[in-house]
Amino acid sequence: MSVLFVCASPRGRQSSSLWFSEYVEAALPAGTDVDRILLGDLGLEEDDPASDLRFEDLVGRMQSARVVVWVLGLYTFGVPSGMRLLLDRLLAKTVPTDFAGRGVVALLTSAQFQDDRVLDRVRLMSEQLGFGWIGDASVLGNPVTGFERGRAVVLQAKRIAGEIADVVQGAPVPPARSLPIDRQVLAPGPDRGPGRSDPPWEPASSGPDLSMMPAGPSPILVLTGTSPDADPAVAETIDAIRDAATRPVEVADLARVRLRHCTGCYACNREVAGRCVQPDALQAIRGRMARAGAVVVVSRAGAAMPDLALRRLAERMWGDCHRPPFTGIPGAVAVVRGGPVADLAGDDLALFLSLTGIRVVGRWTDAPPDPQVRRQAVALEIRRLERAMDEGVDESDRYSVTASRLAFRDMALRWSFFLRADYRYHRVNGLLQDRSRWRHFGFRLLAHSQRFFRAMLDGGRRKGELRHAHRLDVLRRERGQA
Repeated sequence: MSVLFVCASPRGRQSSSLWFSEYVEAALPAGTDVDRILLGDLGLEEDDPASDLRFEDLVGRMQSARVVVWVLGLYTFGVPSGMRLLLDRLLAKTVPTDFAGRGVVALLTSAQFQDDRVLDRVRLMSEQLGFGWIGDASVLGNPVTGFERGRAVVLQAKRIAGEIADVVQGAPVPPARSLPIDRQVLAPGPDRGPGRSDPPWEPASSGPDLSMMPAGPSPILVLTGTSPDADPAVAETIDAIRDAATRPVEVADLARVRLRHCTGCYACNREVAGRCVQPDALQAIRGRMARAGAVVVVSRAGAAMPDLALRRLAERMWGDCHRPPFTGIPGAVAVVRGGPVADLAGDDLALFLSLTGIRVVGRWTDAPPDPQVRRQAVALEIRRLERAMDEGVDESDRYSVTASRLAFRDMALRWSFFLRADYRYHRVNGLLQDRSRWRHFGFRLLAHSQRFFRAMLDGGRRKGELRHAHRLDVLRRERGQA
């Protein structure tokens, strides 16, 4: 095949990112050999031997293509967890020569905020896999109404389709802009240390209950995306936190609990609380975060991003990022096995915590090679964290955090009430004062009426589907006339 579209949105065929990729496909020259795969249909799961054959088939199809196109939406300012898992596997089980001479493109739909940051990560990982970066396209789109600026979307599709066509027809693939990074950093394996054996794979549903927290002083809650039993570097960091802390330390091992991928169902839109409705450990995790005196997140930096379990947590708490529930709680971020990309993963985690209301007052990595120096660095940050617990964290937000929160507020207003729960937030914080009386009345009606809210969503989707079909028809007719 010439072009392979790999669609990572959990919404599958109902996603605006897949619609955008269809415009690009329709704008390619007639006769171009095109294939498409939806990651949600593929069914990749971490540590699941049954998905190995499906993964090998995907790698074979990627090697058969001249150009691979990543198709994704922005989920809480990061890639979907399905794509995060795919990158992990590709980095762990392939070598750069497997994809040498092949080009890659990224298509992104979002609110057009933090796009460059995410696309830079996708470019970096694609080049480390061995692809040549052809380019990317980012458009304003959402799953409710589709695209706000349809003409701009079509023009973007034509532009990137032309760049893909050039490579398919023999143009050279651009050389990598990034220097090679050790694969052990990008895909840290399950190093269990001497004398330990890998346990058999079992579903995460058999993990411990996170709903209970011991009584007494508010503890420091450590959230880890990799089990300390699976990686000595994570265990060392948690031990250093316990040694340095004067308060109780509780560990929530997200790798051992049932936490599903976000499905993109947007049922949280219809919930007055704006919370995810999937029945798993999420609400127990949220409860422990709310009762904690401070939250410390410990992660590895695979694929220059946080651990998969933490990426899942971030996208599942999308509603909480609209209305920060943990305001006033201090936090810290630790990244291990990160090497030159540790700060990239740390930035992602700090942004996520800040959007939920947690003020990040401490950050560290395991960069110091001397274990004693590493422990001193942890002790310094834990002292800073406990001081914030005692004195409060009322310092002003950094510019990037404030801008990100405003972006969430703006999304809700611009897209006509993106969450039912946003009405109360906007009213309490005075964010509806510049709206007309009738617009304010409309927001209130949608907030209190499930029927009207569902009708608004369904109507927006129907209009978006009609506009999508029309644009696709126009592009196909233009290609037929060319």
